[in-house]
Amino acid sequence: MCRLCDSTQPDLPCPTRRDILTTTAAGGAALLANVLLTGGAAAQQTALSTLPEGVGAPGRRTLIKGGIVLSVDDAVGNFPVGDVLIENGRILEVAASIDAPDAAVIDATGKIVMPGFIDTHHHQFETALRSQLAHGILINDGRAVNATNYYDTVLQKFSMVYRPRDVYINELFGGIAQLDAGVTTVMDVSQIHHSPEHSDAAIEGLRDAGRRGVFGYFEGWGEGARYPDDARRIREQYFASDDQLTTMVMGGEIYLPGYEKAWEIGRELGLPIALHVVGTFGM
Repeated sequence: MCRLCDSTQPDLPCPTRRDILTTTAAGGAALLANVLLTGGAAAQQTALSTLPEGVGAPGRRTLIKGGIVLSVDDAVGNFPVGDVLIENGRILEVAASIDAPDAAVIDATGKIVMPGFIDTHHHQFETALRSQLAHGILINDGRAVNATNYYDTVLQKFSMVYRPRDVYINELFGGIAQLDAGVTTVMDVSQIHHSPEHSDAAIEGLRDAGRRGVFGYFEGWGEGARYPDDARRIREQYFASDDQLTTMVMGGEIYLPGYEKAWEIGRELGLPIALHVVGTFGM
């Protein structure tokens, strides 16, 4: 359920699945009753009912049991039938058989248990534009057929009319769609920072999908843009810890005037720096 469901309060953050699971039974019921619309409430309740009893409960370990375990780690190995024990959101043990009588159990019989896929470069704010410019090249090369191109059309036209709420829903749906495809980690190359509100919406949508994400703070355009200086606020407000599910990378495109400042701020904040290296731009 995204924060746009209540049209009278579009800027309020939604409760996430984690919020609901970690709320007491009575509080969770009240929360659902207060914030979910009829169709959405039914969908949420159906999804929650599929979770085995105890999964997600505070302090409760989870045991994924009896699956075909492909660890993708030579030190751990693979198991035709194996178990995975999770505690506080981290894998505690992987073995052929794990005795954990206190754990909530997910029956993985006949299923493959493996790490999720990693998407190292994704522009999630463009989710709604998927297939919009399938024939386009990167920039205008002077030929009439390429007057409609990615840089001019997507970044300088479409993106310029995005509201913060549009950023949020693109980020959230992009994350959920990738989870459905087995992609559990993303590097989000976010080039939609036309204002601090756009930045907040991008981070919130990335976070609310509930998977591991790297927020790439790249450029924006227009009078409201505060890139790269707003990186300090974003770092302090959302990424004070490097040990969390969503972390931050500083965008430092070298084809943009003043990129040196972005690199300086990134180093000051102890952030990795990411950029496109594009031959078309003469790099």
